[in-house]
Amino acid sequence: RETRSRALMSATAALLKEAMSAMGSNPDRAATLCRAALQAEPRNIDAILLLSEALRRTGQLDEAHALVAPLAAENIAR
Repeated sequence: RETRSRALMSATAALLKEAMSAMGSNPDRAATLCRAALQAEPRNIDAILLLSEALRRTGQLDEAHALVAPLAAENIAR
């Protein structure tokens, strides 16, 4: 089980690294990669924030806001 968890984390990290590389020239690709990372790790904060940025860059402001609003609410509640 621990080995599977590490493999998922490693795969997610690779997806996010690729997403960051794609962000400047191809934010649509970055969004696709972030969504793939979130399928493996739905609560991955880095993936959520990167996806939000990719969406912002492609003009999908409402969707970008919808992703980060729950994070802000959680932070305020603490």
